[in-house]
Amino acid sequence: MEYRSVAEALFRRPEAPGKKGRVLSKREGRWVSGGYDEVRGNARSVACALGSLGHVKGERIGILSRSRVEWNTADLGIVAAGMITIGIYETSTPRQCAFILNHAEVATCFAENVAQAENLLSVADQIPTLKRIVLFDPASSIQHPGSSIQVLALNDLLSRGRAFDEGNSGWFDASLDSIGPDDTAIIVYTSGTTGDPKGVVLTHRAILAVTEATQRASGLSSGDEGIVFLPLAHVLQRTSNYVGMWVGASGAFAEGIDKLADNLREIRPTTFSAVPRVFEKIHARVLAEVARGNPRRQAIFRWAISVGKEYGRRVREKRPVPFGLRIRHTVADRLVFRKIKAVFGGRVRAAFSGGAPLSPEIEEFFDAAGVPILQGYGLTETAAPCHVNRLHDRKLGTVGRPIEGVEVKIAPDGEVCLRGPSIFKEYYKDPAATKDAFDEEGFFKTGDIGEIDADGFLKITDRKKDLIVTSGGKNVAPQPIENALKATGYISQAVVIGDRRNYVTALVALDPDEVRLWAGRRGISETGSTRLAEHPEVLAFVGELVAKVNADLPRWEQIKKFKVLPRELTIEDGEITQTQKVRRKVVGETYKTLIDSMYSEPV
Repeated sequence: MEYRSVAEALFRRPEAPGKKGRVLSKREGRWVSGGYDEVRGNARSVACALGSLGHVKGERIGILSRSRVEWNTADLGIVAAGMITIGIYETSTPRQCAFILNHAEVATCFAENVAQAENLLSVADQIPTLKRIVLFDPASSIQHPGSSIQVLALNDLLSRGRAFDEGNSGWFDASLDSIGPDDTAIIVYTSGTTGDPKGVVLTHRAILAVTEATQRASGLSSGDEGIVFLPLAHVLQRTSNYVGMWVGASGAFAEGIDKLADNLREIRPTTFSAVPRVFEKIHARVLAEVARGNPRRQAIFRWAISVGKEYGRRVREKRPVPFGLRIRHTVADRLVFRKIKAVFGGRVRAAFSGGAPLSPEIEEFFDAAGVPILQGYGLTETAAPCHVNRLHDRKLGTVGRPIEGVEVKIAPDGEVCLRGPSIFKEYYKDPAATKDAFDEEGFFKTGDIGEIDADGFLKITDRKKDLIVTSGGKNVAPQPIENALKATGYISQAVVIGDRRNYVTALVALDPDEVRLWAGRRGISETGSTRLAEHPEVLAFVGELVAKVNADLPRWEQIKKFKVLPRELTIEDGEITQTQKVRRKVVGETYKTLIDSMYSEPV
C-alpha cells in the first residue's frame, strides 16, 4: 500500500493523467463546475478549522445532509484532520440522529440547512456532547430558546480555517503525517435486527484497499464522468466517491432523486453507481412507453430486444458474433437501443448496481440494450464492494468474483464468509457483537447464503439474517417496527415485509379480546375474529394505528400497505416457534397471495 491514509492519498497523490477532474453542482438552475484543487483547498480549511476549535485526532464529527459537494468537502476535511466522519441519512428522524450522535459522542455536526439544524436542536437534551452545528446552507439565524449549542455557517468555518492555516503553516502536513493505516477513518451506522444501529468501524487501510481494488475492477479512469445521487452516508456511494477522486474522474452531484432523469440527460455520465430500484423504475417506464405504441412499434421493440440478448450472450461468453447478427444488432441499435440509452444520457459504458439484488430479467434487458449493469456485492462491514462483475468478465445473475485481497469461503450452512484488508475492524463500543461477527479463522460472517460456481462467481441465494434490504438498497430492521405495532395493544402479531421489494408492507394479526371490546364499544355486532378482521371500521382503525407507528419512522421504513390476517399465527401450523418467534419463510409461503396483492398495484 503506497499511502498510509485516505487523506494522504487524496491530498498528495499526483494528478491522474489525462483530463483533469471536475466537480459539478447545480446553482440557481445552472451547473457550476469546480476542480479538485478547490475541493481539496476547502477540505484543508475544514481540517484546520476543526483543529482550531480544539478537536483532536480520533474525535468523531457528524454530517447530516443529502449528498452534495459540501458533504464531500466536510468528509475529506474531517479525515485529513485525523478525525472520524459519522454520516447520518438526511431522512433520519430526530430520535435516530440523537442515538447516533450520542453513541459516537459527537461535539460538532455539519447539517445541510436550518430544518436539519432544528431537528438536532429539538433533541439536544439527548446529545450532551453536542456543542456546535455547522450549516452548509447560509442562514440569518436560528431561534431555539435555552440552547447553548453554537450554530455557524460553513463559510465562516472556512474563513476560520484559512486564518488558522496561515498562522500554523505546519499543522496540516503534520496532521496528515500522524494518520496511520490502522487508524479509524469513518464509522458507518447500520440498522441491526434488534433495533438500535451498530457503528461499523472502517480504518484507512480498509478504505484504501477497497478503493484501489475497486478501481482496478471497474476500470474507472480520469476520462470518466459520474453522477452522485445515492446518500453519502451509505458506504457504497462514499467508496464510489473515493474511487472517483483517486483517479481524477469528474463527478456531478444530482439535485435529488426526483430530478435524476433530468440530471442524467444533462450530465450524460459515462458511469455511475445505483441501487436496483433506479433500474426497476426506468425499466417500467420504458415498457409503459412501448405499451402505448402501435402494434408495429411493439413488434420492432420485441425483435430488437431478442437480437440484443443473443448478441449480448455471445459477447459475454466470448464467442464469435456472426456477420448477420452484427448487422441486425446495428439496425436494432438505431431503431430501439439508442432511445433507451438516451434515458441515461447516451454515454454510459457501464453502470454499477449494489445494495440489493437486481432481477436477472432487468439485468439482461439493459445489457441487450447496450447499458451493461455490473452487479456487485458488499456490506457496510466490507467497506462496500467485496465482489463485482467486470465489464469483460461477468455473469448475469451473479455478483461477480471477489475484488483483489478478499478471501471468500462458504460455511457448512451456506453462509458467505469473508476475510481481507477491506473488512471492518469492529462494531463501535460493542465487543460482544464484534466477537459474534467473526469465526475462529477471522472470517466475517455476512449473514447471507450463497454459492460459488466453478468459475469463481458468487451467487447470493438467500438471507440468513432477518434484516430487510429493499430494492432501493435501504436497510430496514423489522423487529422494532413489529414491536411498535404490537405496542398499540390491539395488534398481537406483526410481520414486516419488504426484502427485495420496492416498499415495506405488513401482515398483522389482531388481539381477539381487545378488538372485540373495541368493536362492542362502537356497536359493531360481529364477534368472530375473521369477520372483525374484514370489517371496514376495524380496517380503518388498524390504518390509524399503522399511521401512528409510521409517524416516528423514516420514509423508507414506513408501512405503505397492510393486510389483517383472519387469525393469529400458531405454533401448530409452524408459523411461530415455541418461543413465539415468527418463522418468516413459512409465513411468506402461507400468505404468498395476500403478500403479492400488496405489490400488484402502485402505492
